[in-house]
Amino acid sequence: MLTKLNAAWNEVPFYVVGQKTADTLMALAALRPALYPSPDYVLGAAATGSGDKLASFIIKSLLDKAERSSVPILYLTGDKNRDTVETALANAHIAIQACQVYQTSARPALSAEIKDAVARLPSHSVDDIWVAFFAPSSAKMALPALGEVLNLPNATVSGNSSHLRCARFAAIGKTTSTYLVEEHATKFRMEAVAATPTAEGLADAIRSCVPVRDNTDA
Repeated sequence: MLTKLNAAWNEVPFYVVGQKTADTLMALAALRPALYPSPDYVLGAAATGSGDKLASFIIKSLLDKAERSSVPILYLTGDKNRDTVETALANAHIAIQACQVYQTSARPALSAEIKDAVARLPSHSVDDIWVAFFAPSSAKMALPALGEVLNLPNATVSGNSSHLRCARFAAIGKTTSTYLVEEHATKFRMEAVAATPTAEGLADAIRSCVPVRDNTDA
């Protein structure tokens, strides 16, 4: 009986958003293989770097399958997730059961840590400071402290009217960028958005906005 249950469990599809999530899941699977899915059933990964892409992937993978409407998808979420996936699947008549499994909260000393990090930057540099955001929730938590030590890029105000060094914003993906540019009350200016939701993609986006310096001696 246990063997049959394990076989059935190993054939349950796990849809994951982003390659990093897939890698983490498979690293855990190596420790307790009986409790984790088969690698062949970890789906999405690099092809789904956002909620809308994940929803599209799930809908396409279940197209014309009987379980599309009869077997609900268990959707594990945090406390600040958007309804992008749930809405898209519901519109496609795919049953979904959401379950919150974690909650996002700020570090107790976040404000002090941000101020200390900015203070430790080289004081002689005149370069703007890049601030990279990886999620709307973390952006919301960090912005008040950032605003005390940096001149943030307000989309409706040009120039630096304070003595603070200027910040330039970069985002890991469209969802985070949309929050900062359109949904946050300040309407920030975004200069770099990663083409792929990875640290490497974010670094490439920032690099493309930084002019190449000519270090050739005059």
